[in-house]
Amino acid sequence: MSLRRLVIRNQGWPTEASARANPGDDRYLIDDFEDTDAAEMRAGRKIPIVAEVQVRNANNTRWLAEEHLWNFVGTKDMLGTFKSPAAIPHEHLRFYVADMWTGCHNVEAGDRVRIVPGRRSWVVERVETVPYELTTAWTGYVVCKPVFGSDPAIRVAVENLRKKPA
Repeated sequence: MSLRRLVIRNQGWPTEASARANPGDDRYLIDDFEDTDAAEMRAGRKIPIVAEVQVRNANNTRWLAEEHLWNFVGTKDMLGTFKSPAAIPHEHLRFYVADMWTGCHNVEAGDRVRIVPGRRSWVVERVETVPYELTTAWTGYVVCKPVFGSDPAIRVAVENLRKKPA
């Protein structure tokens, strides 16, 4: 069973009153979106979307939100539950979700890991990034090399790693 999943859903609208009452609510009011997006949403052609990384609770009975990306604009065909960012068909959303997803897996260069379903020990050589504005964004992948042996380094999706205790 997977430890995490991605859920892309309609985030709904806060009201002016609820936004004032809940200053931690990160959802935009409709007028906070770009004018063209707000017009599309008012016409019902687009909706506000949130991407969530969810994890299983301690007794494995419910999914709980671990991290959110609010205020994307999209269509109903973008909604769904995904095993990894690679499964998200919309490139723009996939880019941002991959960055969040990688961070939630908390994998860093130098970590010892196991690639599921194997038992072999690997070391994370680097977390893969791509340029983004003035910084970089994570891609959802790492490059690993074997702890023992001379096999070449391989590229692995973070959801296929399990960290080994230090």
